[in-house]
Amino acid sequence: MIRSSLATKLLVLSLIPAASVLVAWIGISRSFSSSDLAEAHVAKAIAALELANDVATLANEAILEERGFLVTGGEGFADPYYNAVGMFSARTAELDRLFADSPERRREVSELNAVFQRWQEKVAVPAIAARRRDEVGQSAALVATAGRQLSNEINERARQLTGAQGVVVRQRLVDSGQMRATATRWALIVVALTTGLAVAGGVVFTLQLRARLRHLEAAAEAIARGDLDGQAFATGSDEIGRVARSFNAMARQVRERTLEAAGLRKLSELLQACGSVSEAFEVTGRVVPSLLPGSRGVIQIINASRSQLEVVARFGLPGDPEPAPSQEAAPSDCWGFRRGVAHRVAPGDATVSCRHPGVEDSYLCVPMLAHGEALGVLTLSPAPDDVLATRAERFAEQIGLAVANLRLRDSLRTQAVRDGLTGLYNRRYFEEAAERELARAKRYHRQLSMMVLDVDHFKRFNDTHGHDAGDSLLREVGQLLRSSVRQSDVACRYGGEEFVLILPESSPEEALRRANQIREAFHRLGLSHHGKALGSVSVSIGIAAYPDHGLERDVIVRSADAALYRAKHEGRDRALIAPSERAVSDPPRSVARSSTSAG
Repeated sequence: MIRSSLATKLLVLSLIPAASVLVAWIGISRSFSSSDLAEAHVAKAIAALELANDVATLANEAILEERGFLVTGGEGFADPYYNAVGMFSARTAELDRLFADSPERRREVSELNAVFQRWQEKVAVPAIAARRRDEVGQSAALVATAGRQLSNEINERARQLTGAQGVVVRQRLVDSGQMRATATRWALIVVALTTGLAVAGGVVFTLQLRARLRHLEAAAEAIARGDLDGQAFATGSDEIGRVARSFNAMARQVRERTLEAAGLRKLSELLQACGSVSEAFEVTGRVVPSLLPGSRGVIQIINASRSQLEVVARFGLPGDPEPAPSQEAAPSDCWGFRRGVAHRVAPGDATVSCRHPGVEDSYLCVPMLAHGEALGVLTLSPAPDDVLATRAERFAEQIGLAVANLRLRDSLRTQAVRDGLTGLYNRRYFEEAAERELARAKRYHRQLSMMVLDVDHFKRFNDTHGHDAGDSLLREVGQLLRSSVRQSDVACRYGGEEFVLILPESSPEEALRRANQIREAFHRLGLSHHGKALGSVSVSIGIAAYPDHGLERDVIVRSADAALYRAKHEGRDRALIAPSERAVSDPPRSVARSSTSAG
């Protein structure tokens, strides 16, 4: 429209020779042709930017799906990973073709692709293979070492690529403005060759055109400075109006995606740094409100028995009254949780409503999923618009994955320090705890006792009643020891039927008194297996202490072990204190049953 309207004005107002008008018109046509070319370049640059954002998203999606497969081991979660990898390769190839005239961008795409391929070769493929072989530790080690470094590098490469392409888009917009300025200069030449009326009309037209170009240029410069709120002055249906509207739409999308990406990155970093599930929900309750403005929120998590949804976090709007006490809800009370998809309710809808905390006239329930399992639900009220709803779904996904990872981490930590049969700490934990408690005793000049406990005639018990009964006995031993120690004490399974207890701030005499209490408790232990009475058992206990029997862990344990074997030798079912290094000649102190069992 600019070319046709301008030609009409020039023809009406033209008083100069036809040759001058023809020459001027040819110049104007060429300038606008150059402008069209510049607009095409802008469109191509914007398309490349959107494709680069898709590549970054696919890379992150591949990393998330790979981690999801490692956590669950379900083959159903491998398909999204392979789809993301395939689409990533296709998108990078397409992006490489778009950047055929930009060696620098092609190099960045090639580097991003190389890092992604290296991540696949060194982390994803080996980790998935290890997970399929049930080598969970190896897959977790890969993700924790090279995986974290390469995924961070992938994110950084993607950010550099999109940032660099954003600069190109802004430069193309500036170039388009310069082309328009050239068109303006040709228009001024025509105006100079026309009559006063043509000059006046041309001046008005030129001033309007320059103003619009300045608005467009100012908006482009604002974006270049990082001001994502910059908007171009978009009027008319001509090329400049279309470019301005396209620019504004692009700026809005970039702003929304940048804010969302920053929010997701911040939330992900904080959740990864959390040490427990409760801490993760505390962080979520503080961070999510700023990322989902205009909505109140309630976060509920399913309990271990999957019978109740428990409120773990709330956030409200300024001026909201103090929330009512948290109420539990059944999983069936939330349609979003039951269906595994977002459930929106608006006033007047025929949609069925939920029956749990956070539900109002208008609300949105977003299930928090991890590897196909619903872990909880995020409820927002009033229901946000589609953009914020999509953002809420992504946040809920991040929260769900973080909760699943924290639970897995807690489970692995427990498995690393606990004995699976008795529930007591294992030998590895004992060695660490003994060194820690011994160092504390030395620092504060306090006593520390250790007792080594062994079930008498355990082999005969196993041979008589079977290994299942033996395991049942060991479980009973673990339960009895857990109920017999103080909170500061440490009870461990040392190996086989042998157990060891660390008693901080306890003298040998106090340890002997407590050892006899434990020994008597074993007398009262009624054992049965599959309804069959197994009789009673006894234990022998050896006691040694710091500093009486040694200054180092191994020395004290050996002393207690020697006392244990003396107790065995003297008839079992008794507790003995090892001879002190300062009084080796003193006889050991013991308390035994009045009627010692034979053997």
